[in-house]
Amino acid sequence: MGILNWLISHRRQGKPKSRVANVSSVPDTPVEQNAKALVRRGIAYGKQGKSELAIADFRAALTMPDVTADLRAWALVSRGVAYSEQGKTELEMADYSAVISMHDVPEEPRSIAEKSLSEMPNNPKQP
Repeated sequence: MGILNWLISHRRQGKPKSRVANVSSVPDTPVEQNAKALVRRGIAYGKQGKSELAIADFRAALTMPDVTADLRAWALVSRGVAYSEQGKTELEMADYSAVISMHDVPEEPRSIAEKSLSEMPNNPKQP
């Protein structure tokens, strides 16, 4: 199951188990590859229902220097999903809003953030 499928179906019951990659097992890789590994591991944690571990990985990836806008957007959207699973609506909204306000973001993460934000019951921007 890829990131997009997980993001779309994150609220379904019976999340599949996934292997969790060990980021530290990849020595001397470029910063973006480490950040990408953290985001991927965070997604794997999210699929397992381990939202705290997922959020920690997304947070770590977001603090790495020189991470591309694409990867930053996916980390924020993914962390927003993890916050949603914890019922942390304000943090979820903040992450989706951050993606929407970013420049040079691919359409897919922006669309997911916009859709997720528009469907939130406490969103003041709803029609």
